[in-house]
Amino acid sequence: MVQIAVVDDEMDILKHLSQIIKDTLTKEQVQFELVTFLKAEDLLSSHRESSFQIIFVDLEMPGIDGLHLAAELRKEDQQALLIFVTSHEEFVFQCFQYEMFYFIRKEFLELELPKVILSAYQKVWNHVSKLQLKSKDKLVSVLADDILYFVSENHKVFMHKKDNVQVQVMYTLEKLEKILPKSRFIRCHSGYIVNCYYIFSINQSEIILTTDNKIPLSRHRKKEVKIIFQQYLRGI
Repeated sequence: MVQIAVVDDEMDILKHLSQIIKDTLTKEQVQFELVTFLKAEDLLSSHRESSFQIIFVDLEMPGIDGLHLAAELRKEDQQALLIFVTSHEEFVFQCFQYEMFYFIRKEFLELELPKVILSAYQKVWNHVSKLQLKSKDKLVSVLADDILYFVSENHKVFMHKKDNVQVQVMYTLEKLEKILPKSRFIRCHSGYIVNCYYIFSINQSEIILTTDNKIPLSRHRKKEVKIIFQQYLRGI
C-alpha cells in the first residue's frame, strides 16, 4: 500500500487537496493510505515513525515552512517523492535543490493534481510492487527492484537477484514476457530479459548493468530495447 502525506496550514486547502487525491486514486481502484497534517513538525515526527512515499508540501507555513521541511526530510529520506504546492511561482527554483517530483500552483490544483498524483503513484508502485513467480518447489514473492535479469540456460530459466541469489523459475522467457511489467523488463536477447532499473549503459552488443554485469544484446533487438529504456527513463 502506498503511503501519502499532505501538509498545509490552511484547513480548507488541506481538505480540498486531500479530496482531489482521494477521488482520483479511488476512481483508479488502487490501494493507498492518506494522512493530513496542519503543521510541518507533526508530519516530520510521523514520517520518522512510518515513512511516507509521496508527500505534498505547502511552501508557506508558520514555524517550519515547506523548504525547511524538505531540507529536514532529505537529510533522512532520499526516496520520498516531494510535491510542492504554492501560489508563488518564484519559489520553483529554490525547490529544485530538494529533488522535487513536481511543483503545483494552487490556482491550477484541479487541472494539475490528478495527473501528478497518478504519475507519482505509478512511480512508487513500480518500486514497491511484488511479483508472484513459481520456483521449482514454491511460489516466490519478490520485489521488481530486487531482480537484475532472467536468463535461459540448458532449457531452464533462472532469476538473478541483486543479492546474488539465483532462483530457477518455472517459466519460459516467452511466458515471462507476458507476465512481467512491460515498462520495466526488456527482452534484449533470445536468452535474456533485463530489468530497466539496473541498466547503466547500452552498447553495440551488450548491456552494462549498475552491478557491472554484462548482458548480451541482440542486434535485431537493439532499436526496440533503446526505445523501451528511453520510455522507462521518462517515466521515472
